[in-house]
Order: sequence, then structure tokens, then C-alpha cells
Amino acid sequence: MYPNGTVVYMLFWMAIGIFQICIYNSINYWTKRYNPNSKWWQVALLYCCVLSFFIVVFAGFTLKGEYEGNAGWYMIGSFGVMHVIAGAALVKLFVLKNTKKKYA
Repeated sequence: MYPNGTVVYMLFWMAIGIFQICIYNSINYWTKRYNPNSKWWQVALLYCCVLSFFIVVFAGFTLKGEYEGNAGWYMIGSFGVMHVIAGAALVKLFVLKNTKKKYA
């Protein structure tokens, strides 16, 4: 990603790791706040969706760095959109489900 492996390379990956830890803690808090009955596997599934989205973005930019720019953008565009749609569906199913029954 960075030529000749400077300290920026290590700082980049440390920042990405910190970012993922913050996302994991936020997902856990968010699901418990909006849906107190959420299970551990629901939180894990949401985190796996976010993690796989990161992998798609990293792979796409790796392809761009290897002078395969079109393949990188197609990968981010196609698989990234699928991950965003799947993540939105998981949030709708697990986090934002209404546990109160409405009576008409």
C-alpha cells in the first residue's frame, strides 16, 4: 500500500484496528439499547457484515494500488453495495424491530 514501508503504514493499520474496536463496541451498545432482547449471535452477525465490508474496501484499494483500478472500483461497487444492503437488512431485522404490539 505504501512504498518502502514507512511508519505511516503501521499507523494506518493501527488506526484501522482502533476503528474496528470502536465499531464493535458501538454495535454491541446500539443493539442492547434499541433491542434489549438481542442475542450474541445477532451482534456477531452485524459485526461480521461490517468486517467483510472492510475487507471488500481494502481489497478494492489493493487492486487499485496494483494498477488494476477498474477491477478495484468494480469490486467495491458490486460487493460493497451488496454488503450495504445486507447490513441494512440485518439492522432492520435485529436492531430496529419493534417489540411492542400495536393494536388497531
